[in-house]
Amino acid sequence: HPEFGTRLGPAVINVVAMTPDELETAAQRPALRTGVTLEPALVAELLTDVVGEPGALPIFQYTLTELFDSRVDNTLTNATYHAMGGVRGALRRNADEVYAQLTTDEQAVARQLFLRLVTITDNDEWSRRRVPASEIVALDGDLVAMEGVIDAFGRRRFLAFDRDPVRDAPTVEVAHEALLWEWPQLRNWIEDGRNDVQRHASLAAAMHEWRQAEHDADYLLAGARLAEYERWRATSTLKLTAEEQAYLDASVAHAQQARTGEEARVAYEGRLRRRARRRLWALIAVVVALVAVVAGVLVATRGGGRRTVALAFAGRGLGGIDDLQAAGFDRAQRELGFQAVDVVPPFTGLEGALRQAAAGADLVIIGNTGYAQAAAAVAPSFPHAVWAYLDAAVPGAASVRFAHEQAAFLAGAAAALTSRTGSVGFVGGFQTDVVERFRAGYEAGARAVKPEVEVLAAYVSLGYEGFSRRDYAQTLAARMYERGADVVYGAAGTAGFGVLDAARAESALQGRQLWGIGADTDHYYDVDASLRPFVLTSTINKYDIAVYNLIKDYLDGRLEPTTSRELTLGDGVMDLSASGGFLATDTRAVLDRLKTDIIEGRRTVPAVPTGPLDPPAPPMPRFTAATVTFDGASCRYDGPTSVSRGDVLRIDFANTTGADALLAMNNDDSSSVAVQIPARGGGQNRGYAYMVPGRHQVLCFSGVAPGASQVAGPTLSTT
Repeated sequence: HPEFGTRLGPAVINVVAMTPDELETAAQRPALRTGVTLEPALVAELLTDVVGEPGALPIFQYTLTELFDSRVDNTLTNATYHAMGGVRGALRRNADEVYAQLTTDEQAVARQLFLRLVTITDNDEWSRRRVPASEIVALDGDLVAMEGVIDAFGRRRFLAFDRDPVRDAPTVEVAHEALLWEWPQLRNWIEDGRNDVQRHASLAAAMHEWRQAEHDADYLLAGARLAEYERWRATSTLKLTAEEQAYLDASVAHAQQARTGEEARVAYEGRLRRRARRRLWALIAVVVALVAVVAGVLVATRGGGRRTVALAFAGRGLGGIDDLQAAGFDRAQRELGFQAVDVVPPFTGLEGALRQAAAGADLVIIGNTGYAQAAAAVAPSFPHAVWAYLDAAVPGAASVRFAHEQAAFLAGAAAALTSRTGSVGFVGGFQTDVVERFRAGYEAGARAVKPEVEVLAAYVSLGYEGFSRRDYAQTLAARMYERGADVVYGAAGTAGFGVLDAARAESALQGRQLWGIGADTDHYYDVDASLRPFVLTSTINKYDIAVYNLIKDYLDGRLEPTTSRELTLGDGVMDLSASGGFLATDTRAVLDRLKTDIIEGRRTVPAVPTGPLDPPAPPMPRFTAATVTFDGASCRYDGPTSVSRGDVLRIDFANTTGADALLAMNNDDSSSVAVQIPARGGGQNRGYAYMVPGRHQVLCFSGVAPGASQVAGPTLSTT
């Protein structure tokens, strides 16, 4: 287009290597603005060492940054430069130092990470690659070790973190391209893994086309190309993500199906040729028999007598524990070989979806606690299947529960030790026995290190939507910061990111540093760069390992259908993140001692909170007060038996027994939970229930989780 051409020509700018004068200006002017002086001899030697070298600008920048950190009386000196070993010595020494401080497992993970951050061209040249954080997290391996490696290299500025403007997703890349050729360890990894890096780049391109084509089978690998990738997958030391594994698996399955169909077609045509002169009825009989054989082959190919495992959870790509559960499920399917079934929304009906999955499943895992009530109602109809629940105790079923209070205890201690005001906060998603464990541990940890600390607490919402309402969580956290809290823990799923939103906004408004604490995953790597300065730490729960081990135990015959197991800090599936380096050294020392005390049994963490609880975040029409008293034999309810639609029932639960107990109020004939309120023996606790239309059963349990020992109270109705 002529007009476009005339506009394009003058707008093209060729960016060439900087001249020595330009490099000197790039160093001197920022120094002048910050009141820093560069010794003339230093500038001259720096320029001599970098001018004309590949990657001159990034290594020049890195060296100046290191010199700035080691400045003497606001002067960058030549003596310091020589002590660093020059431009290359500084980079090599610091990278080697970080690598040497990693554990053996983390060093292996570091190789996987950096090979993901490199791309090799057809001209055999390599350069850095910006990678979505989700790709790194999805790698088959130890996620906590990976986060430790990213944190270690990120603190020393070897990695840069940004956000993809198109997908609005966090990214990671090598901060200084000079590292690729100046750090011998990385050069060796690239040289040794050259074929893996190139092959992976080709696989990623093919998989991208498949994804863009909405998983059209025509975009799968086939023939000699598929065979090459299969040989590579079997011998490569480069770990693949679950999606990459799924792409190769789908290609293999499609190829096998095509071969089966082709063999059947050839056999069919051969029979026709050999029997062409037979009578028509004989020919039809042959065709019918052949179709039956082909159908049998396809069924055998599809089933193969393998076990079938179904996982009911919120879905993939949602982040948090859902993606961790999916990662553990996918890893188990690859390594242990079973038929995998996802039970995820949208549902026409939850119970119907569970029934459909359970009809052909040997093991059904309920990964979402919100599905537990419906699953318990469906399970008796499918006694052939083993039912297992994550973070929910159901009579007659297997369960795996995290001792969330233990990791939350460490978070509470970190919050109290960091707080300058003596006031900290807790924001939960929805009041259930599981999330109350988080609150209990957080309260206990804060008071263990500072008995006089104030702990503010509230829940985001009166239903499971509380785990997704980021705006409500931000409102609650902002209220707590306004009341004096300076550290708030968000145990609220993806809604918990609203705590960090509030920390950033209120820090600017109040002119002081405010902190948020994440839950389940390391929030430092889940958020963009603007929120990272407000992530003090995060409690991490390895749901991927829990799901994997649950399936493995089942397939190995070690999972009893009614076994309930609790995972603790000692099992290595929970931890407290140090990403960002915001926890003070003395604070980390205290946390390490507390963690050891818990693991070795010298300290017991309560699973039931005792502190005050504020109302949830959204506007409430009105409160109606009620009291429930449990004495072990009766579940006495004092309050209205008929309430108006939309009312919020504020319930004070008094437990007069000598052991912990739980009050549960279930909606719609026990199909869903309105609230669960635990209380210590001889103590009480408060909760809030939203009265939706229908009937509500009041139940008291001897224990802090729904179990077999229960006492029924009255049934309430909403008009």
